[in-house]
Amino acid sequence: MSAGRPGTKPRPPGRTAARTPQPAARPAGPPAQQPRLSTLGLITVLLGAFLPMLDFFIVNVALPTIDRDLTAGPATLELFVAGYGIAYAVLLVLGGRLGDLFGRRRLFIAGAIAFRA
Repeated sequence: MSAGRPGTKPRPPGRTAARTPQPAARPAGPPAQQPRLSTLGLITVLLGAFLPMLDFFIVNVALPTIDRDLTAGPATLELFVAGYGIAYAVLLVLGGRLGDLFGRRRLFIAGAIAFRA
């Protein structure tokens, strides 16, 4: 046995004092780079964010015509806009889930094509 301080247990052979955790080893190769968004990609994302605002604007501009053609009152017009907003919100959540399943880029392109049609 090794001599230690009186009243302490001897250490097992091969054991040293408490070790500090070592940082994880880095994989060999070049460092990973963050993906960059090209100018075309930025324009596409901004256009995608602008389309819902344009959509709601179009609905609000169409309200007087809807009122005149359907003889709808103010409450009906308000329900029309609210229903459009709720449908948009539900489809937005559904689109996010579908983007997780099938890929965001693929779903964005399909949605932009469907919106255009």
